[in-house]
Order: sequence, then structure tokens, then C-alpha cells
Amino acid sequence: MSFRYPAVLKLFLIAAWISFAVACRNKAEVKRYPMTGTVVAVHQDSQTVTVRNDNMPGFMPPMDMDYRLQNTQSLAALKSGDKIKGTIVVQQPNPIQLDDVTIVGR
Repeated sequence: MSFRYPAVLKLFLIAAWISFAVACRNKAEVKRYPMTGTVVAVHQDSQTVTVRNDNMPGFMPPMDMDYRLQNTQSLAALKSGDKIKGTIVVQQPNPIQLDDVTIVGR
């Protein structure tokens, strides 16, 4: 019977290692980037907003991009032409989202 104990221990360690590897792989890192920009369009039907972001050195040049808002209630307050600041949230495999949106000018 003593010859089976190491085999069982090996199987347990392999199963634990696989479980750990899968858990680490599924735990996506969340990255947050401060952003300023101008609202180009608000899409109530898809609950998204198109924003022309200002230059974000090391992350993103100025461009128009659609974002889902983490707080969809703030979508109602946004209008085309609003100057905003917020936080871009990147967490794979989710689409890029916008959080902490504040209107800083019209």
C-alpha cells in the first residue's frame, strides 16, 4: 500500500497545479486609464457613447471610440459636444468601458 501513496500525492499536486493555473488565467487584470475627451454621439439604443478622446501618451492617440458606460444612468446626462473626463477600464475579455464620467464643459 505504501507504493500508492506517492502516486496519489502526485495526482493531487498535479490537480492542484492545474486548478491554480486555470484560476490565474481566468482572473483578468483590470487596467484603468484617466481620459478626457469630447462626446461625439450618445446611443441610447445600445447604451453606448462615442467619444473623441484626447491624446493619452503611452496608451492611445486621439481617436473616436464607442464605450459602454459602467454607470448607465450617466448616459442620460450626456449630449453631443460635452467635454468629459473619466476612466477607461480595460479587463479582458470584456469590452473596454468608461467609468467615473464627469461633464467638465459644454
